[in-house]
Amino acid sequence: MEIKESFNFFELPNLQKLLQEIKEEVPKIGFTVEKLCNDKDFTDSFTEAVTEPAELKKYLINTSKYELNNKDYDPDYVLFFRRSLPGEKPKPEERWTNEYIQVKNGLRREIPEGPHRYYTIILFDSLGKILINGEKKGETNPVTDGEVVVNLPEYDQNSCICKFKTDYDKKSLENYLKQDGALTLDAVLKKVQAIKSEK
Repeated sequence: MEIKESFNFFELPNLQKLLQEIKEEVPKIGFTVEKLCNDKDFTDSFTEAVTEPAELKKYLINTSKYELNNKDYDPDYVLFFRRSLPGEKPKPEERWTNEYIQVKNGLRREIPEGPHRYYTIILFDSLGKILINGEKKGETNPVTDGEVVVNLPEYDQNSCICKFKTDYDKKSLENYLKQDGALTLDAVLKKVQAIKSEK
């Protein structure tokens, strides 16, 4: 699956319109879903990856149910997110969260401003998919940012619902690559893997 870019060849579903329809059907909508439907980086990518309005509504309704602790959600339609370095080969992708804004704007301690962050992309996939091998025992802390630590030592990024780069991150990487001595993606990957292997 390629990283999504915006296309104008046909009219894509409007998530804000779908959100209004959902509000007429369910009593309450989660904060994250409200934010998702108003985030251009997300909506452009999501509506290119999932084009059927009925499917989009399923994802939004079930993601909202999960956030609101409603137990009858379908895990195959609950969206979870992760910020990660792109990789064509399967690699560990263990820490995910249902809090999109945290992935987009936060994680500054884990991935501070610099080449590591500039190269990262945002992955999103279903809770059912990322839990295929279960959680890592003793790792998940439900108090922290909706994070779930899953047993995914060999996750194929090309299998996710969608992967994309925010406009801000695109511009940050573009500016970084103009600098003398800017690291390549491969160099950053090796540096990050070396740091992890030392822990």
